[in-house]
Amino acid sequence: MGILLSKGSGLRRAGQRVAAAAALAVLAVATAAGPSHAAVHGAAAKAGSAAGAATKADVGAAAEATGALATPVTTNYPWNGLTYNNGGDQWGMAYGQCVSYAAWMIYQNFGGNQHPPFIPDAGWFPSDGLSKGPVRYSWGNAGDWNVSAANAGFAVNGTPHVGAIAQWVNGSDSGQFTVGHVAYVTAVYSDGSIDLAQFNLREDSKFSTLHMGRGGATDTSNGHGPFFVPWPDHFLHIGDGGIGSSGKPYQVTGADSQGLAIQSQPHVNHVVGWASNGTTLYVVCQTKYGDQVDGRTQYGHPFTTWDKLDDGTWVYDWYMNTPTVATNGYSPGISPCAGG
Repeated sequence: MGILLSKGSGLRRAGQRVAAAAALAVLAVATAAGPSHAAVHGAAAKAGSAAGAATKADVGAAAEATGALATPVTTNYPWNGLTYNNGGDQWGMAYGQCVSYAAWMIYQNFGGNQHPPFIPDAGWFPSDGLSKGPVRYSWGNAGDWNVSAANAGFAVNGTPHVGAIAQWVNGSDSGQFTVGHVAYVTAVYSDGSIDLAQFNLREDSKFSTLHMGRGGATDTSNGHGPFFVPWPDHFLHIGDGGIGSSGKPYQVTGADSQGLAIQSQPHVNHVVGWASNGTTLYVVCQTKYGDQVDGRTQYGHPFTTWDKLDDGTWVYDWYMNTPTVATNGYSPGISPCAGG
C-alpha cells in the first residue's frame, strides 16, 4: 500500500488523509526553508509532481527497447526508512509507500541507474528520473494505476511477467485494499505462481517479498500476523519487455476482440490469461505437437505449432508474427522445445 502526496494507496487506517496532507506540508516547509539539500529537491518534487501525465512515448521507444535485460535490483530503494511524514519523490508519490517503490522500479526498468550517496536520502532524486520514469502524481492511488497506465499507452492485462507491476484495484481483498496496492513481479514460475517485491503491504513503510499462487498467499512479513493477499487484479507492463527473459520478442496479431488465449500447456481449455493484438510476448521455443485451433491448416495439414513463452505458458503460433512456420513444423530461428 502507499499514498500519493495527497491521497492514499493501500489499506487505509483512520487519519491517513490527514497524514497525506501533512506530507504536502512537509514539502511546503522545505521549499520555504532556503537552498538546503532537502529544500531544493523538495521544491523540485512539487514541480515534478505537478508536471502532468507522462505517456509511453515520453519515456522514449529507445529507452524501452534498450532497458535493462537483467532483473533490476529490488533492495536499493533510495528512501528506505522514510515515511509519508518525510515528504515524497518527484513522481508525486510519498516516501515508503507502494506507489513510490513501484515508480522507482519502473525507473530502473527503463534503464535508470542513478543512486544516492547514502540511503535513505530525503530529497534526492535521479536527474533522469522524469525522463525515464513515466509515473506522475496524476496517476492517482495504486488502485487507479490500471487506468492511468492504459491511458499512458502501456499494456494492462492478466498476464504476469518479470518486471511488470502487479496491481490491486480500489476495494480489493474484500475491501481491505481500500485504495489499491501495487507490487513488482520478480519471478514467474511454470506453475503460474509469482514472486513479488513491495513496500508498505502492511502499512509499515517496510520492504517485503511474497510468493503467490493464483489462489493468493498469506503474508507474515516483518513480524506481522497472518494477512491474506489475493491474486492481483491486473499486471501493468511498463518497461518490462525483455527483463529476465531468455525469449525472443514477437507480437500477437490477427486475434479476435478477446485476444489470444494464453494456455498452461499447448492445448485448448487450459486458459490462464489473454493477450490483445499488439502485445509483445517472449518466445523461447516451439512444439509442433499441440492442438489445432479454429480449424487452421497449412500445407494441407492441421496447423498444430505452439509457442512456449518465457514464463512457461503457451500460445497458438498462428496468431503470432513469428517467422512463417516451415514444412518441418517450426519457425526459422526458433528452436524446437524439448520433446519436440
